[in-house]
Amino acid sequence: AVLDRPKVKTNRSVLPEIWKLRERGSVEVVAFSPNERLLLTRRFEDEGRIWDVNTGAEKWRFKDFTARHLASFSPDSRLLAVAAGDAVRIFEAQTGKELAVINKAVGTFDAAAGILARDVDHLAFSTDNRLAVAGPRSLLIWNEEGSRIADRKFDALLTQFVCSPSSPLIATAHYGGAVQIWNAEDGSNVDTVPAQGEIR
Repeated sequence: AVLDRPKVKTNRSVLPEIWKLRERGSVEVVAFSPNERLLLTRRFEDEGRIWDVNTGAEKWRFKDFTARHLASFSPDSRLLAVAAGDAVRIFEAQTGKELAVINKAVGTFDAAAGILARDVDHLAFSTDNRLAVAGPRSLLIWNEEGSRIADRKFDALLTQFVCSPSSPLIATAHYGGAVQIWNAEDGSNVDTVPAQGEIR
């Protein structure tokens, strides 16, 4: 990658560039850490890179960043989780030190749905740095050391997933209209909002 440092533009309607990143090939993912000190990019050949936002310097890189583009910084910007290769990997965001590897191949084939029940469709950190990983039929929660806290199954296929920005709660939405609320601390089901007809 090549970094250019252009002169600040005089047009006040245009924000000045701090630095410009020129990757070879297409860049398909960009994401800031919550503290805005790190930038994640993914190039077309599945290579992820972490950049220092203040200086434009590359800090570290990793291979096998999957085409699903799944990555999440922890709320305190200390951790980075990515779907890389056949696993979900947790890194120290500043240094790239690998802290834990969570193998995706721990699930079983769901014959009724015709899918691998543990394929990773969503991943995100809760407010207390627990990592939640969701697939079509399941929700799994780990601590930052990679120890599993909870493993919950869904009756209906997952359509959407989000972690609360202010509490250790996770919401999952499902085909049929139901929404479930989970506690990231232990994986318990806090509440279920049943389907109320078609959502518009």
